[in-house]
Amino acid sequence: MAMLTSALLDIDDLRQEVQETDFNADEWLESYIQRNMGLLPGGGSSTNGGQLMNLTDSQRGNSLPTSPTEATTAKKNSLFDPERLLQSFNDLFDNLVYMNGQYTKRYRDAEVEVERKEAQATERLMKRADRVDGSIGQVEKLEREINDLARRIYKLNENIYSVSEPQERLKDARKLLTHFMELNQDALGEFTFPELTKPRKNFEDFRQASSTVLRLHRIAKDMGTAEDRIYSKARDRIFDLYNQLQRDLIELFTNAHKERPVDITTMQKTAELLQNFPAGQQQCVAVFIQRTADSVNIQSADVFRVIVQLATDTYKIIREIFPSPEGVMEKFVTYVITEKLQGLIKTKLEVKNTEGQEGYLRDLYELHKKTKTLEQSVEVFKQVRMDKILRMLFDPYLSRYVETECNFLRIRCTGMMQQYYDGLLAEWGLPKQQTAVQVLPEKRDFFGVSIMTAKTLPVVMGEFLKEHPTVTADIKIINESLALNLLHELRQSAARAHALAPEDQLGACLLQLGQTIINTVLLIHMDYGLEIGIIALPPLEPKAEPNTTFLHLIQLSTVLHNLTVRQLDESLKSLPRSPAHQQKLRDQLREARERLERKSSAGLEHCLNSAMSWIHTLLMAQKRTEYAEPRHSYAATNTARKVAQYFMKLVRLVEASVDGLNRQSVFMEMGFRFHREIFDRLQELPYTSDGVMILICDVNEYRECVRMMKVDLVIKLFDQLLSLCNLLVAQPVNLPLMCDSLYGVIEQKEPIAAFIRLRSDFKTSSEYVRSYL
Repeated sequence: MAMLTSALLDIDDLRQEVQETDFNADEWLESYIQRNMGLLPGGGSSTNGGQLMNLTDSQRGNSLPTSPTEATTAKKNSLFDPERLLQSFNDLFDNLVYMNGQYTKRYRDAEVEVERKEAQATERLMKRADRVDGSIGQVEKLEREINDLARRIYKLNENIYSVSEPQERLKDARKLLTHFMELNQDALGEFTFPELTKPRKNFEDFRQASSTVLRLHRIAKDMGTAEDRIYSKARDRIFDLYNQLQRDLIELFTNAHKERPVDITTMQKTAELLQNFPAGQQQCVAVFIQRTADSVNIQSADVFRVIVQLATDTYKIIREIFPSPEGVMEKFVTYVITEKLQGLIKTKLEVKNTEGQEGYLRDLYELHKKTKTLEQSVEVFKQVRMDKILRMLFDPYLSRYVETECNFLRIRCTGMMQQYYDGLLAEWGLPKQQTAVQVLPEKRDFFGVSIMTAKTLPVVMGEFLKEHPTVTADIKIINESLALNLLHELRQSAARAHALAPEDQLGACLLQLGQTIINTVLLIHMDYGLEIGIIALPPLEPKAEPNTTFLHLIQLSTVLHNLTVRQLDESLKSLPRSPAHQQKLRDQLREARERLERKSSAGLEHCLNSAMSWIHTLLMAQKRTEYAEPRHSYAATNTARKVAQYFMKLVRLVEASVDGLNRQSVFMEMGFRFHREIFDRLQELPYTSDGVMILICDVNEYRECVRMMKVDLVIKLFDQLLSLCNLLVAQPVNLPLMCDSLYGVIEQKEPIAAFIRLRSDFKTSSEYVRSYL
């Protein structure tokens, strides 16, 4: 009995564990054996039980009793009962077989039940599908019946309309004929249909009267000549009724507009009726536009802002009132801008224009610019065309704009130049010139004697500066501020031209503006400055240190020329659209640059000649015995320091004045001529051994100053000159080796022979280097 109870408990445990999702048969069987072996009394630890089940066969074999006595003793002491375990397994198996049968039966019963319900559901679905098919058939039949009924109703309506429409037309025709005959009488009596003459108390009365009058008006207009004579009275009275009704509708619209708040509904209905009265509609729109525009003070300070705000507010009302608001809005914006701005434009450009052409052009540009900015604000109104409005406002002024602008810039720039030179002449105490500043013909010989009877302004100023070399005038004869002011005028004129000049005249206008600046800045101011500088150049054989102002003039002319070219490119940015005009301007700019370069080159050449003459003068001032006197210390001579100091000053001036490849060319020419002056001077002086050491110090001084030019060929010449100086102190036996070494570098025998002849022991030492002499 106890064993059965235990088996039942085990079955319950098994059932519960099988129903769990994480049931593991191996774990459950192991637990079951341990419980029945008594290894886990009271639910003890499973660790020992697990260890027992995991014993190997050898371990189990070693634990068997070796005798019956030991077996009996072991049986008493052991808790393991194989019979009980076998019985438990048998009971458990029987119960499992029983449970399997029960669950199999329940599964079969459930399967049968499912099949039965499935069959019932299928049957119900089939019946429902049959009913749906029947319903669909009924719906289709109903649709056919409805369509047939609709056709019969439509046919009946056509029949009714075919009967009633002629009757209605007949009634209307009779009514119109009655009106027409009554209107054609000599004296008007009481009308059969009083809608034409009765007081109109509401809007429906206006609608009925409009319908009748419009039909009569159409008949009257279509009458021929014969009928016109017969029914002239009726025709005239119909036209009077038409005009009177049109006036009444306009008055009704105007009164509704006058009310406060505005009667939008009446205005909307009236505008709809007036669509059949073309003249009345136009007059109605005109009255509305005029009243709306006059209701706001346009003469305020910011008139353009007021116009934008008025257009925005009015557009909301127009959309509610008029059937075609875009067309009305286009007329409104055009009226407001043209009528209200026209007076302002006329006042500024004609009445109050007291500042001459400058004020006229400035006001024209500002007004055009502000008016054009309205385009962005009114672009929401689709039919508004600002280009048309701009033409209406500014065409009378823009037709002569190009000529006015070009004349203004030419006169303005010429006047600024004339005023500047007159002031400069007054500052220097010179008489004012009778002739105006202008482009002078280019001279072929810049230093020749002029045969002109009247001296030009550059000649007068140049001679003055030549007579007064202490006057500092380089920044005055080429003045940066004056050039910047002229370019500023170009920027303003070009900006106006881009905005105001007609498209087909823009290229020619920009070309004339560019030519004016080229003439005034390059061919007058800078050309005058360079010519003045050339006339004031020091003599070729100066008695004192020559003035190098002309080098600064070259620097100023280069800077201002580049600035002018850049400003022309920026200001005349639309000129590339006209290739012919652009090429013409480029040609004139190139010719002006070449003319300035020719004058700069001539003046620079003269400056260098004068500078080299002064260096020659400094070298010739050196005592002949300076390198032949005994010395206690070796240092550069005063003459060498003066020459080097002046040459470095000249190098710095050229570096600041000339740029690019031209600078390198000038430096190379300066270096060659400087080397020739020193070389020739050294051939004229006697030397001692101490004097040669001083000479080497002097040549080192020269070499250091030419290094500033960074011209490799010139530096190489002075390095060779220093090496040649070493020939003066070398031992005679070493001369052949030194000469061979120098010849490999110089590749010329003449300089080597020249320095060998300068040795104090030339007669004896020449025996060693006869091949170089």
